[in-house]
Amino acid sequence: MNGEPVLVADIGFSHTRGALVVGGETFLLREPAGGGRLWPTAVALDLAGGALLAGTPAVHRRRLAPDAYRHGFLRELGRGRALTIGGRQFHAHSCVAALLSALRAEAERVAGARVDRVLLVCPGHYLPGDSDPRRRDLQLAGKETGFSSVSLVPAPVAAALAPLDADPFVPGDTVLVYDIGGGTFDTALVSFEPGGDVRVQGHAMTLDFHGGADLDALIAADVRAGLPAGLLELLSGSGTGTVPDTESGKAQGEPEADRAVVAAQTGQFLAEFAREVKHRLSTQPATSDVLFPGAPPYTLDRERLAEMASGLLAETVACARRLLEVNATAEDDLAGVLATGGPTRLPFVTERLAAAFGKPPRTSVDASLALVTGAAAWLGRGARRLHPVTPGPGRTPLSWPLPPGGARLERWLAAPGERFRPGQPLALLRDADGAQWQLDAPPLSGGVVLGLHSGTGRLVTADDWLVTTGPTPVPAPAEQRAGAAPGGPAVAHWLDHGARVQWIAFHPDGREFSTAGGARGIRVHGAVGGSKPPRDITVPGEATSLAYRHDGLLLASTWSGPEQQGRGAHIGMYDTGSGALVRTFAQREKTSQVVFSPDGLFVAAGSHEGLVRVFRAETGVVLQEFREPDAVRGLAYTPDGQTLATACADGTVRLHDLVHRQTRQLTLGKDVRWLAVSPDGQWIAATSKEERHDGKTVCPVLVHSLDSGAQVAKLIHPEPVNCLQFDPGGAYLATGSEDGVARVYTTGSWVRCHTLAHERPVWALAFAPGSGTLTTGMGCDTGTVTFWSLSPKSP
Repeated sequence: MNGEPVLVADIGFSHTRGALVVGGETFLLREPAGGGRLWPTAVALDLAGGALLAGTPAVHRRRLAPDAYRHGFLRELGRGRALTIGGRQFHAHSCVAALLSALRAEAERVAGARVDRVLLVCPGHYLPGDSDPRRRDLQLAGKETGFSSVSLVPAPVAAALAPLDADPFVPGDTVLVYDIGGGTFDTALVSFEPGGDVRVQGHAMTLDFHGGADLDALIAADVRAGLPAGLLELLSGSGTGTVPDTESGKAQGEPEADRAVVAAQTGQFLAEFAREVKHRLSTQPATSDVLFPGAPPYTLDRERLAEMASGLLAETVACARRLLEVNATAEDDLAGVLATGGPTRLPFVTERLAAAFGKPPRTSVDASLALVTGAAAWLGRGARRLHPVTPGPGRTPLSWPLPPGGARLERWLAAPGERFRPGQPLALLRDADGAQWQLDAPPLSGGVVLGLHSGTGRLVTADDWLVTTGPTPVPAPAEQRAGAAPGGPAVAHWLDHGARVQWIAFHPDGREFSTAGGARGIRVHGAVGGSKPPRDITVPGEATSLAYRHDGLLLASTWSGPEQQGRGAHIGMYDTGSGALVRTFAQREKTSQVVFSPDGLFVAAGSHEGLVRVFRAETGVVLQEFREPDAVRGLAYTPDGQTLATACADGTVRLHDLVHRQTRQLTLGKDVRWLAVSPDGQWIAATSKEERHDGKTVCPVLVHSLDSGAQVAKLIHPEPVNCLQFDPGGAYLATGSEDGVARVYTTGSWVRCHTLAHERPVWALAFAPGSGTLTTGMGCDTGTVTFWSLSPKSP
């Protein structure tokens, strides 16, 4: 065989599939122990040797030692907790690695050579990039197996590229993928781009416990219900048919641990029987069999199974419709609905889809092997080539339309001062799934490379200008910055917003900052102490909050005003260079705050009606939404982007794990209004109200540990707190209050180190990156913005 061999693996909930791709040919791998192309996704501890067995050898051990057997471990990926198998501790990624080791051994036997590359099929609902711990665990399993290169391909993309029952999809098509796997249901929109790329559009949705195993559970429950009372318990040793010991009441000669083993074996036997019944119904209208000798016959037909599965299927169809809704995609825009996954071989599943979407769904040639064959086809497409997009006729900066989440630069193929030909490769990148991207020069023009603007290993996106070309380089003007004044707090500068200041936000590198509020809308100011005149960004109402993206290229804002006529606020995203409106995110509800995720891929917004939405920043599509019990007054992401914290008017802070869809709650008191998370993710601070025993109301800022949820500080304020923020270095926490005082506390000790008096209530504040400057804004008609140079002195 010629060419580098690559193992392609689809680690499914119930079964695993593998293929060897070499020299443009694909060889499906048969399991040596079982002889089939479906390898059981199961492991068992070899009690003699101490290693994990995988596949059919593991299944053969489960009846002998059920506690040393494990399946269904894919649900544990990313959770960081160990599984007990035969008395020993293993993480889920090690169980996956055991399966990969078995697949690799067979692939190397077929190839007659070492296999060092692996392509893994990744569930479509895993988040892109490095933020999802489940994705990281899949890659870790490949590394643990010893592969030098581990790549991932989204399952919906693999399904769309698999051999179909009719003509394949073509560029320009948008496909709704409906995938019922062994343990979950996943649905995603896949777009076939004109340039040849195939990608997931927006974000996939998933329903756990809506897969083939859940159909098996329905059948098993039906089988159990038809058995004579006590018969199954008698078989498992847990019924009344055993002879009890006169003293202990236990079955003679049958320890309780042995009875538990027999009960587990009986449950496994019943699950196998149900699975076999389901598989028969994919090829015949009805089936009859006996669970064991002496048991009454069990008969099931497709019509009865369709009735049993009706609720489950209705929820999957509703999930697919919801995906279309949040992606603003009409059914008429679809080139087809693709049904894939083993259970879609049951005729009533495709009939249900045809009724729901008005036309028969497309199906894979072999639904059980669709993902592994589609992933092999994806691999055969090679490195995808991109042509650059230039902003105008000058062609000085070059950027490329990289996939969502970007890619990391592997190496440059050109150097500054070198000439390049039209279409010449300039760089190689690799995305989070391991796919390689080649960045080509413009196809119709050559030139000279004047500058390369990214180092190797750096994550770059479609918004980055990576190369400067042309006859001469254009040097960037130097920025002026105000130095911190010696001594204690001092007013370093004043500026006028021109209206009430409700929000202040700094550009990430400090080159500018923006203020929002009143009829002025948004005013963008130059660096502190610089000579750059301010400029205004007009919004349709009163700007109420601001957020810069991590790269400073985009600015998001909420606004409200009489022209909304009760329809609430909207969110606008603006280009920070031109001030042009790039995109709006329509909100029917009155929006309190907008924030970017740390990687800039998502925008979150909270409303006074308690609804929180997470949008894809690039498209404005809603990815997640959830409702709190009361108005949402504040939002904050944790630095890893995994958790979104909400401040709720019912007196709680809720910590939403966006990856595992879990929520923790901190109860603070009354009317929680604002939130801040420290840059290291150690603390979360929120404002509250509290009625003391003497009848007076105080407004504490409560600081909690994000890990444990324990309260670490209580900072009392006599008047409501309107704003709070940690400084970029995490050394200070600043608050602005209705009493006209900004207070600065040292983190850790939580001792107040600065007291900054203002003439009016302080409604907004922000720290300037790297300058030791705190900026405050007053809630008065003049809109004064004050810059304070801080030093670590006590008040």
